Amino acid sequence: MDFERAIKRPFSDIQKFVIGALLNILPIINFLSLGYALKAAKLSLKKNAALPEWDGWGDLFAKGFLAIVIGLIYFIPAFTIFLIFGGSAMFSMMAGGFSSMAVFAAMGTSLLAALILSVVIGYVLPLALLSFVETERFGAAFEFEKIFRKAFKGDYFAAWVVSLFISVILTFVAAIIPFLRVILLPAASFASMMIMFTLIGEIYTEL
Repeated sequence: MDFERAIKRPFSDIQKFVIGALLNILPIINFLSLGYALKAAKLSLKKNAALPEWDGWGDLFAKGFLAIVIGLIYFIPAFTIFLIFGGSAMFSMMAGGFSSMAVFAAMGTSLLAALILSVVIGYVLPLALLSFVETERFGAAFEFEKIFRKAFKGDYFAAWVVSLFISVILTFVAAIIPFLRVILLPAASFASMMIMFTLIGEIYTEL
C-alpha cells in the first residue's frame, strides 16, 4: 500500500476535487460524489492512481444510489436489533411490565449490541462495495464468503484502520473551522471516500 499516494490522490487535480466536494454538500445530489469515488476505486483495482473524468453523470448517480442501497441493506440487522429489543422494552414499560430502570438497561444493552454490529458492518462494507464495483453486479455485494475471506487479512485491516484515522482527522479539522464547516465537512467526507477506496482498491485483488 502506498499511503502517501492514496492521501495525495484526491488533491492531485483540484478542479476535480472541488466538483466532488461541492456536489457532496447536497443530499441526493451527493450520490454523484459517491459514484465518482467508486469510479476512481475501479481504477485503483487496476493499479491506476489517475483521477477519472467527471463524465457519465447518469452512471455516477446510479452507482452512488446503489451503493447507498447496499449500505442500508447491510445495516438492517443493526437497526432490527435496536428496534426489536429496545422497542419491546419501551412497550413493556408503557404496559406496566417493566420498571423504568429495567427499560433503560434493556435499551442500553440493545444500543450497545447494535453499535458493535454496526462497527463490524462498517468494517466489511467497503469490501462489499468494491465487489460490486469490480463485477458491476448488485448481487456481488452480498457474496459473503468472498467478502469475509478478504476481511480477515492483515493488509485489509491496516488499510481500513488508516482510512478511518484519516477520515477522523479530516472531519475534526473541518469541524473546528467556523463558518466554513458547511463546505469543509462535505469536502472532508469526499476526500476520505477517495482515500479509503484508493487504499483498499490497490490491495483488493491480492487479498
